[in-house]
Amino acid sequence: MNPAMVALFVRPPVPGRVKTRLAATIGDRSSCTLYRAMVLDVLRAVQASGLELRLFHDGSDSQQLPPAWRRGAAAGRPQVDGDLGRRMAAAFVDCFAAGWDRVLLAGSDLPGLDSATFRAAAESLEQRGAVLLPTRDGGYG
Repeated sequence: MNPAMVALFVRPPVPGRVKTRLAATIGDRSSCTLYRAMVLDVLRAVQASGLELRLFHDGSDSQQLPPAWRRGAAAGRPQVDGDLGRRMAAAFVDCFAAGWDRVLLAGSDLPGLDSATFRAAAESLEQRGAVLLPTRDGGYG
């Protein structure tokens, strides 16, 4: 069985376009800087896990993403138009169509995810059809 693919949703780090609710308190530049750091944390965790990585970016131009984000990732893909559910479903379809048996979908602002968590989720997918990880804010990751 091939290793699992991590489909990571990212946005180009442009002040005023990322972490906008946080920006209302700390400003556009600071929230963008924080977003960049969170993405790097998640990328490092995925890379340390040994799993494959594909970036799904908001916008049509993957060149807007920093080179450090693209390094080690399969070719980036733009997210489809629509609500989050539609974008998530399309990312799964894309990864399964590319031949992956197990796909983990993650947002880019989950700095608490470490490589062990990614590996454990991938291993769980060997016996289960889906794995959801709770987050501290009551959502899922």
